[in-house]
Amino acid sequence: MNYLIGKNILVISPEGWGKSKLSKHHYAIELAKSNKVWFLGPVYAEVTKENMEDAYPVSLIADFFSMRGFRFLPHFLQRIILAKRVEKLQKKAGVRFNVVWNFDNSRYYHLDVFKDAFCIHHKMDFHVNYQNEMACKTAHLCLGVTHGIIDQMAPFNHRVHFVQHGYVETQKVNVVLPKTNLPYSALYVGNLLIPFINWEWLLRLISSNSDVQFYFIGSFGRGNLNPFAEEEAIENITKLKSLPNAMLLGVCSANEIASYSEQADILLAVYDSMKYPDITANSHKIMNYLGSGKPIVSNVFKEYDAGISLLYMAKTMDDFLKTFDHVKRNKSIYQSLELTKRRKQFACDNSYSNQLARIDSLIQERV
Repeated sequence: MNYLIGKNILVISPEGWGKSKLSKHHYAIELAKSNKVWFLGPVYAEVTKENMEDAYPVSLIADFFSMRGFRFLPHFLQRIILAKRVEKLQKKAGVRFNVVWNFDNSRYYHLDVFKDAFCIHHKMDFHVNYQNEMACKTAHLCLGVTHGIIDQMAPFNHRVHFVQHGYVETQKVNVVLPKTNLPYSALYVGNLLIPFINWEWLLRLISSNSDVQFYFIGSFGRGNLNPFAEEEAIENITKLKSLPNAMLLGVCSANEIASYSEQADILLAVYDSMKYPDITANSHKIMNYLGSGKPIVSNVFKEYDAGISLLYMAKTMDDFLKTFDHVKRNKSIYQSLELTKRRKQFACDNSYSNQLARIDSLIQERV
């Protein structure tokens, strides 16, 4: 890398800092290896001593500014207000930001108010589309993790590029999945309160495989990813807890997740890709699943459906159940050394350090 070295970088995220980490947090951590990085979460995100210690060397910064009806104000007035907020942020940080990496197009979407900073609009979620047009128009570079997102951004900026999700390179930690008497194990990692999970498939899978212990890692209550929870999600989690072969382990660190993933026979992703084809076209968890080398049974992810053949994907519930059963009963085949290496290699090729090197090259082309 040549550009992303020694810079003062502001990362703007729609999720606050906490034990559960998504792409926004991992990019901040990776950037902090060669730069000074400040992480700005949403207005409701608290900057606690615990979070500050966990984030180090990333610095957490808060801005609780919120104005009802702000988006309806004339754009020139929005810019004046946001420019004043930027000055306060920079005064709080004690620097002028050289790079602004914005993952949140609901605030600070007039990126030109950062004046001399190089501004990136990095869109991770297809459905997060509040002020996409303005964020794209005022960014020097636009990035997306699905081709559907790229299509959303392209009308407003010709400097739009696809960058795959990143892989978190982890350290081994001494954690063990709780032992049971069941011969097989499956692991699901992810926020259980998001609305895109295919609960029909998931609950049917668990009840149909009494010889499999299903483990769930991720938030199922209030946390940095879940300030609010839908009643339907709570009801489904209650059903999940009632199943004798389902075990909820809660939020874990990236290092713990990596260690747990290597101990499971099968890794699961179960989204409703028929109802939400664009929203579920890609998922951050898949890259880290691949990094474990273990077989993955999932719904269809469009970004992995183009001849990559690293996932065992299903379009219907019946196909999903059959695919899972086949992989389960042929464990030695699907955990072969060759397939394990292929999965791990794909993940390593997309490590956050490699993704930053690719993005650095795109920035240099622009500047």
